[in-house]
This record gives sequence, C-alpha cells and structure tokens, in this order.
Amino acid sequence: MRGLVIFLVVIVTALVIREVIAYKNEYKIGYVEVNSLYDSFAFKKELEAKLVTIKQTRKNILDSMQLQLRVLAGSLKSPNDKDRMLFEARKEEYFSKEKTFSEDNDALTQEYSSQVMKQLNQYVQDYGSEHGYTYILGADGNGSLMFADKSKNVTKEILEYLNQKYKGVK
Repeated sequence: MRGLVIFLVVIVTALVIREVIAYKNEYKIGYVEVNSLYDSFAFKKELEAKLVTIKQTRKNILDSMQLQLRVLAGSLKSPNDKDRMLFEARKEEYFSKEKTFSEDNDALTQEYSSQVMKQLNQYVQDYGSEHGYTYILGADGNGSLMFADKSKNVTKEILEYLNQKYKGVK
C-alpha cells in the first residue's frame, strides 16, 4: 500500500512538473524600452527633421516680418495717420501669423507623433507575429512593468527590425 502511495506521489509530481514546463514553454514573452525604441526609430527621426525645417522656415518668415515692423516703427518719429495705420496693420498681421504658426507647429508635432506611434505599434506587432511572441511588453517608466530579466529585453532586435522594415528591407 505504501508503495502505491509513493508511486502515485511520483506520478502526480511528474505530471505537475510536466505541466509547469509546458506552461513555461507555451508563452514567449519579451519587453521593449518604449522611449528608446521611439527615439531611435528612423521614421521618427525623418519626421523630426522635417518638422525642424518647417519650424525654421516659419521662424524666418516671422523674423522678416519683425524686421519690417522695426523699420516701420523707426519711421514713425513723425507719424501721420497713414504710417500709423500701416504699422498697426503689419503689427496685427505679425501677431496673427505668429499665433497661427504656433498652433500649426503644435498640431503638426502631435500629428507626426501619432503617425510614428501608429507605425511603431504596427511594426512591433509584425515582429511579434514573425518571431513567435505571445506578448511583447512595453517598459516606459510609468510603472506598468516594474521588473524584467534583461535577457527578455528585445528592444535592440525590434529596433533593427522596424528600421529595416521602414526602409523597405524587410
């Protein structure tokens, strides 16, 4: 009887170990450092450069308008109504343009960020599917992933994948 109990304990233990191993091998899990992935993504860098160019062009326009205002202000030492009206109209135009550019820059920044995140998420999904991952977690410093074994960090592999995919290599 005692031999039967030991035999059953051994069988149950073996089954439990087998299930734990099967469960452990059933899921492939990795994580990425979201900020690092985002900042190093070629598409983000491309849009960022485009945004810098647009902002600089707009700044140059405003600088030119501001210079014109200074010249007009200098000519107002002996103001007449015509000069005063022209100065006020240009000043209003400047402030209107400055506000419009600021709003447009903010909207464009938000749009580009949204485009980058959409593309990044799609590429991470593609990578996960192609490489057999069940889960790829995002470590972004907000507390959603408090600890992970460094060996599960797939940021570099995914970054290489998404930059190649963006460039049309994959």
